[in-house]
Amino acid sequence: MIGNIHLDEVYFKVKGKDRYRWSTKDKGTKYRIYGCLTSKRDYATGAKPLFKHIKRLCLQQFLDRKKNGRKIRFVTDKLAHYKKGFNKYFRRIALLTHGVPIKAKRNGLKYNNNCVERDHQYNKQRYKTMRGSAVLESADAILDFFDAHYNFIDKQKILGKRQTPANAAGIKIDLGDTYNLLRFIEVAYDEK
Repeated sequence: MIGNIHLDEVYFKVKGKDRYRWSTKDKGTKYRIYGCLTSKRDYATGAKPLFKHIKRLCLQQFLDRKKNGRKIRFVTDKLAHYKKGFNKYFRRIALLTHGVPIKAKRNGLKYNNNCVERDHQYNKQRYKTMRGSAVLESADAILDFFDAHYNFIDKQKILGKRQTPANAAGIKIDLGDTYNLLRFIEVAYDEK
């Protein structure tokens, strides 16, 4: 179940070059919906695939919420690529709060992007160990692994109880009580 979707990008260094990690996160369940690492901060390689992926995964939820009169809201910063992607894929079935500054709460704005901004710090801390990554694809795969670990193994207080973001979002995978990471890898390979 999706609430408000927050979108943002942050840069990482891969072999001394700037790369951009595009991220989406559901604020209510804290579930990281999608992330990708690109060499450019442009619409074609970053924002467009991000919106296409969200539409492919969550379109029915958007349609159901629209039918009930409670559209899902996207919350973004001022990057124009987000507005372009939203207009192409979601303008009729969702809402957009575009141009939210980092200090939105201080400025008295109702919507802010803090939940995805905090994720950047989480990812950057873990990324420090792989600064020597030579290839964009391997750095992206490691960041995807961090997202999977966060979504399916990292329990936190969400919606009043201690659970993983995947459980809060209604995604049920039985990983048992111990060795969750090993069990997660086994389940992922069994599904292929």
